[in-house]
Amino acid sequence: MERAEKLAKTRNLLAHNPWRIWIDFDESKFKSEIRKVTDETKALDLATVRAFREDAGELAASFIDLLDQLHYPGP
Repeated sequence: MERAEKLAKTRNLLAHNPWRIWIDFDESKFKSEIRKVTDETKALDLATVRAFREDAGELAASFIDLLDQLHYPGP
């Protein structure tokens, strides 16, 4: 559950804030990130989003395995 709580903070930032894409003319390349609307110091780049996806997928698989082990008494 601790892992889920940690991921929830990242999930909320991903779910409730816009993806921004722009051209950095100084570096001559496209850049992108998700930046919190109410606190622009909090941002997630693509590498962080991909890491979140992997962590969330592993955690979901763990939950499935644990829930499969539960046995409820029948009626």
